[in-house]
Amino acid sequence: MRRLATFLIVFLMTAHAHADVDFLDQDLTVDLATDPSEVTVTASVRISMVTDTDSLSLWQAAIPLVSIEWEGTPLTVTERGWWYSADLPSTVTAGTEGTLSVVMSGVVDCPYPGGYVTCVRSADLTFLMPPWEAGSWYVMNAEGSTFDDHTGSIAITQPTAHNAAAMGITPVMVDNGDGTSTWTFAFDRQVSYLAFVAGNLDEVTSSDGFSIRGLYQGDTHVRDLMQGMVDEAGLFAPIFSDLWGAPPVEEVDYTTFSGRTPFAGTSIQGLIFLADYIFTPTYSYLISAVSHELAHLWWGTMTNAASTSEFGFFAESMAEYSMWRAHGIVSGEDVRDTGSRMNAVWYMYGRPSPTSDTPVLSPLGTEIAIFAVYHKGSTVVRTLEEAAGAEGLDAGLRAMVEAGPDGANIVDFVDAVDAASGVDLTPYVDIWLRGRGFPVVTVTPSIVESTDGATATISAAGLDFPMQLPFKVLMADGTVIEDTLPYDFGSGEVVIDLPDLPACVQIDPGWTAVRELSPSVDGDVSFDGRVDGADLIEVALKYGGAMPSERRVDGAYDPLYDLDGSLVIDDGDLSTVVAAAE
Repeated sequence: MRRLATFLIVFLMTAHAHADVDFLDQDLTVDLATDPSEVTVTASVRISMVTDTDSLSLWQAAIPLVSIEWEGTPLTVTERGWWYSADLPSTVTAGTEGTLSVVMSGVVDCPYPGGYVTCVRSADLTFLMPPWEAGSWYVMNAEGSTFDDHTGSIAITQPTAHNAAAMGITPVMVDNGDGTSTWTFAFDRQVSYLAFVAGNLDEVTSSDGFSIRGLYQGDTHVRDLMQGMVDEAGLFAPIFSDLWGAPPVEEVDYTTFSGRTPFAGTSIQGLIFLADYIFTPTYSYLISAVSHELAHLWWGTMTNAASTSEFGFFAESMAEYSMWRAHGIVSGEDVRDTGSRMNAVWYMYGRPSPTSDTPVLSPLGTEIAIFAVYHKGSTVVRTLEEAAGAEGLDAGLRAMVEAGPDGANIVDFVDAVDAASGVDLTPYVDIWLRGRGFPVVTVTPSIVESTDGATATISAAGLDFPMQLPFKVLMADGTVIEDTLPYDFGSGEVVIDLPDLPACVQIDPGWTAVRELSPSVDGDVSFDGRVDGADLIEVALKYGGAMPSERRVDGAYDPLYDLDGSLVIDDGDLSTVVAAAE
């Protein structure tokens, strides 16, 4: 996730109308050396008045507020609930620039609904994330209905032996000679969110590709897992850069996050927080999904959608799609296919009930939206890739990244893909993204042998979900013939000449769409028009696959081979094939 708090914050800001100001620059000094249980933050904020202004509205502080001054004059501050009103000495006219100086000092308080932890302060570990319901550790403009981008710096003073990371910025470290060091992170790019981690943290770095650091606390087991994650990120980041553009960061930093956290992973502008529980055996399956957070540097930081209904698609659907696409490039398409199948199956059969569903283009915040946005949505992006081609899809995605933060939208995306590929994705968007559910497709093969080979006619019928379904014909001599079954308006057909009778036909083995395939002849999972040993072999190869009880767990389940509907591919399914063959 990138910013689940966004919608609540924007709602509150929209509800508060006041004079507008613009944050230009914010330089922060953070003292972590004086008191191991407290934090002192001193902020110098350069502000420009957009309208005539007699007071400033600031987001509630997560650290006790000590003082606020405007151009050296102390201000009277009134707490208004989730925001503060700071009265200026006199009306400041539009266009005026000045400096707001703020001091916050004390114990950090960052509660989150459900008792979750979103910040930590101790002698060995401090992390301060962007603002949540309880407020912000830095100065945040509460004017208007959007976040106020600005440049600036964060200078953290801490014990010399400690480490630090902030927002993908390479630090400048100065030894103060008194047992402390100051780590300065200067961000000359516009940012909306500020976050850092600091403390007694060990470090690993990527062995190849993009510069990735991993900061962690733990034993050799944690170190080895972190090393694997940063090495993967070092390979994936250049892939994402080549596809959609270089990121505006110098490095990416992974760091562990202690306590009962609301998310397994959170990405903030090149800084990725990972809950430490994912390093335990019980949750180790989540490690394979860590590069989803890396992808948020593109789909979350570099671009996103302003519309709440499209936000999830251009953030979570795209991050999940990107991760598995990179897996395919680095490790082979079989690995990518695993992710597509896992996500599609979890959406289709892991939902609370078959009737509970929501479109992919839906606001996040509900359980069913997780199924639609993360799992269905990421597979739908692959469906769009099959329709427009990888180059056409990437042209549309690059256009969204080039549109900048909050510049992505479905209409412009479809137009950009059309311009690059000549394929209009509007029908796909209307049905796959704005509609609900998934198609159950009956596949009917007809294979006619002739003196010089065979002719295979593959027909499909079901609900009207447009798809381009790749298929493979496996011949007895090991030859593989590939083609595509076009499916639209509830039906599709392809005719292909073969050198001989096929051993097996595999329809969409890579799970390029969320769909359930049903053979017209019960038990004919090889789609050759008959039930025989080939079907028995196909089911046997999938033996042991089972529908998982938890998301992001790969149960190797494919419903095509679950002939008795038990959600497990086992002896019962083998027996069903044998009985059908008799």
